[in-house]
Amino acid sequence: MSGKVGVTQQAAGLTTVTGEVTLPTWTYEGDESLVNPNNQALTIPANATIVEIGAEDGVCYFAFGGAASAASGGYMPDGGRELLGPLTAATLTGGIRVHAPAATVHVLYFSEG
Repeated sequence: MSGKVGVTQQAAGLTTVTGEVTLPTWTYEGDESLVNPNNQALTIPANATIVEIGAEDGVCYFAFGGAASAASGGYMPDGGRELLGPLTAATLTGGIRVHAPAATVHVLYFSEG
């Protein structure tokens, strides 16, 4: 994904300013599908800085650096998708784990450049 978009900004009582913003370029780094993962660690490619997690046919929970369970802070409903990033070495200390007792979890990995 990449490109440019026009941006128009106007604060109350001020002149309109129009500019251009460059969107980042994402490079596909790989994917994996996990069926009913039980606190399973993701296999994150070395270059990945963005992770997209999606749940199919059930809910999914995820956690950074610890066990993933129904008590985890990360939650996706059936059909939901979540983008995580930008990821750094510090963010990934302990990795990312997923738990979905009755779902298939689809994970896509991207780098930003």
